[in-house]
Amino acid sequence: MSRADKSRGYYDRVHYSPEKVPDSIPGKVALSDPWYQLILELLARNRIEVRGRRVLEVGCGLGGLCLRFAAEGAAVTGVDFSRSALRSASRLVPKNEPEGQGVRYAVANAKRLPFADQSFDVVICAETLEHTFAVEACLRELRRVCADGGFVVITVPNSIAALPLGLLVHALRLDQPQVLLSYFKLRRLIKRVGFRSVDEFGTNFFRDMILNDVLPESWRRLARKLSERAGRRMRRSSYLWRVTAGTLGFLLQKGTMSRHRHQSS
Repeated sequence: MSRADKSRGYYDRVHYSPEKVPDSIPGKVALSDPWYQLILELLARNRIEVRGRRVLEVGCGLGGLCLRFAAEGAAVTGVDFSRSALRSASRLVPKNEPEGQGVRYAVANAKRLPFADQSFDVVICAETLEHTFAVEACLRELRRVCADGGFVVITVPNSIAALPLGLLVHALRLDQPQVLLSYFKLRRLIKRVGFRSVDEFGTNFFRDMILNDVLPESWRRLARKLSERAGRRMRRSSYLWRVTAGTLGFLLQKGTMSRHRHQSS
């Protein structure tokens, strides 16, 4: 069984199991997770509205972001490789909603998205790339389905924040199935694929995402408090966030083909 298949199995049987989903739904719908708040912040800071636009979320999970963007007037498609997640997400879509505010869900692999080139104006991928075990291939797919001039927003856990205990947990495979990504590695891949980075920031300061499944709740509460304080004090221009942020966020733009060829020359 491949690592990607193991990752899919983990999400179907554990992360989105019938036992866990009811407890997860309130927070997911409220978008309380820091990576969702980071995505909304990046869009708002750069005055990117989703109303009237075609939006794709890759790795949509229970669909909290999809519901939010649909309510704002976007035509939303959510994909995930977990059938368990999508079954639960479908049940959360309000019935008899106004035309144009629906959400369409589909099972899909981020490495081979079942959409034509330039199908979407805004593409979201939150806390998903690291679970695909094919980060560059997935970035190329995100770019392919994004329209020229459109935007891609991604978040990933920062492996630098995993030093040192998180790396040990990862080496022992006690964390979720994932590859480790640092700001520097992801930045290189983003440039190689051909995106233009519009905005970059982090959240979850001093919080190691890899340890989420290991640390007791008391430790996690303390980490959240420290993270909130750091987030209020951290300057966006500070190089320190690239090291201390538990979650990295990137707002990327796809240039036109002619512009990309010019930049590459």
